Amino acid sequence: MRSVAGLSVLLPVLRPNKAQQNRTGLGKGGSSDRIISRRRATFLNSNESIFLQRRQYCTPDGSAARPMPDRVSGHPTTTISSSPPGGPGSVAASVAAVPPATTAEDAALRLRKQANESAQDDSPLQEPELIFKKVWDTLQEKLGRENCNFPKEIIFLMGAPGAGKGTNTPFILRERGITAPPIVMSDLLTSPEAEEIKRKAGLVSDFVVVALLFEKLLEPIYQNGVIVDGFPRTPAQVGVIKLLHDQMKLLRKEFAETEHSHKFRRPVFRVTVLYVDEQLSVERQLARGLLVRHHNEEVRRTGWGKLMEERSTDFQPEAARQRYSIFANHYDTLKTLQKLFQFNIIPAGGTISDVEKAIKREFAYQSQYELGEETFDAIQKLPTASEITAHSRQRLIRRLDTYSVKNPVIFAGVIRVLNDEFYPIISAHSLSGECVVRSVNKIFNDPISIPMVLDILSERGFYVVADVKK
Repeated sequence: MRSVAGLSVLLPVLRPNKAQQNRTGLGKGGSSDRIISRRRATFLNSNESIFLQRRQYCTPDGSAARPMPDRVSGHPTTTISSSPPGGPGSVAASVAAVPPATTAEDAALRLRKQANESAQDDSPLQEPELIFKKVWDTLQEKLGRENCNFPKEIIFLMGAPGAGKGTNTPFILRERGITAPPIVMSDLLTSPEAEEIKRKAGLVSDFVVVALLFEKLLEPIYQNGVIVDGFPRTPAQVGVIKLLHDQMKLLRKEFAETEHSHKFRRPVFRVTVLYVDEQLSVERQLARGLLVRHHNEEVRRTGWGKLMEERSTDFQPEAARQRYSIFANHYDTLKTLQKLFQFNIIPAGGTISDVEKAIKREFAYQSQYELGEETFDAIQKLPTASEITAHSRQRLIRRLDTYSVKNPVIFAGVIRVLNDEFYPIISAHSLSGECVVRSVNKIFNDPISIPMVLDILSERGFYVVADVKK
């Protein structure tokens, strides 16, 4: 019985580019109706498109895969030392015992009340271990250990003043497939004392910040992923992040064989910094102040629209520089997480389009960091598409040369069949861009003929799929 060889051939709609003409022999003297298609390369592994100058990947054990500069090259920043416990920029806090709560909502309300009251307390609570333990114990006691399931992916976002967090955050959400709104730390700090401290460009107590954040993170809407805008800012908060990650891994292991296992997925923590240099930051802050002031004047004059907040730092160059100095200090603190989590620096000084492209590069999918350890270990032995296609062109050339030397008769016969039977059908479908060619030619009884057809047509620029029936 003869073999029936079915070949699905994809053709181009557009004219071939110069690179394709050079590869296929088409040039000034080439035939204009020659059928040439674009080659397609699929890359599932995004490591090849990493923005190397701005990024460092680290393995789970803390070993750095690539170095990253302390500062983005060419952009000097001002660094200030962190405030000592009880000094400027900090508010000491302590925690009191929490009465029993009957529901999760009641527990959340009590935790918020406790955090607000702590802003007025004068007792020191600066060690991350103490902060974490007090907040965690409260949550666990009121909600139950099995209900302390935090989001699978948490992106801790920090941005220099004027870096455009409001503009660029939607790009990050889109690239990561996160649908929940960001958690903006400044919105969580709503007590009168916290508002006063914020107006003075200072910080509220670490306990208040952590207590409010943990409460928020446990809301169901954030379970698949969330951006946390403005955290961490102090060494204590950085320490709390490490402790939270360790605790999430511990819970994942603890509940692995229980009915709650689906709630404790592998935690993915990312730290992302939107960066601009000091000069551009100050310029953008002052420009924003002028725009806001003009907008508010129009609102007052016409009665239409809503007044926008006028920040005092947006009108005074020295105040704007002080805001940048605070950011620089936060960034120095943040760098201690480089060896633990994925750390992304996004250059935000260019156009919106430039920043969007940088975000796409930085947040491309990486299975090593996103799949569960067991899942990744199970599939990592299979090569990725990019690994398979990395040297496919060289291998194709070697195979074609081998056919010509070791199987010259059948090789010449396959070329004749392609020219006499296949190419007329392919040419007739040139406008549609796709055709299926079936043949009962006896040459396809030889098993090596099908690989030859695939390789020859692939070399000519077609996408080819074979379907052989006996």
